[in-house]
Amino acid sequence: TKRATMIFVAVRAVSILALLLCTSLAEADELKYPLEEQSLPPLPESIEGAIVGRSGGALIVVGGRDTEGKSLSARAFVLADGAAQWQVLKIETPVADAAFVTVGDEIVYMGGETTTGIAATAFRVRYVDGELVSVPLPVFPAPIAQACAVAIGDKLYLVGGLGRDGNPVADNFLSLDLAEPSPWQ
Repeated sequence: TKRATMIFVAVRAVSILALLLCTSLAEADELKYPLEEQSLPPLPESIEGAIVGRSGGALIVVGGRDTEGKSLSARAFVLADGAAQWQVLKIETPVADAAFVTVGDEIVYMGGETTTGIAATAFRVRYVDGELVSVPLPVFPAPIAQACAVAIGDKLYLVGGLGRDGNPVADNFLSLDLAEPSPWQ
């Protein structure tokens, strides 16, 4: 059944990502951002399926959709270290349910749902001088949403997800070297 297939794909994706994450943590000398608990101001609007990461000394929340699932957000929210409120920025293409990972001082997001459907695109995003700067990466072989991503060094791995038809993509395992972006492998 479709539900059993989705569960199988999810378990497989989580297993692969857990293995990659454990390998990545074992190779790390120290965490770049040590974990510490702190209270944050509430976001200006309630969203789900957003891209979240750090860049330029700030926590960044990009896109997503309203909690009723009716419309995609064309905004990004930026909370600079030590700031008391979120800065609101407009983004060019609304996106939700993308795979994302912070790599160095940039957020990389892949696929997701846009106003034109499921995307096969990927972008590097940096927060520089109060603005989000977006640089495209090579496109995927096929559109994907709700996938999982992890980075080990400059190498990105993307696993699982849903295809354009909304069905699970059981054999999706892609990689991209950010040091020399060429087609996804």
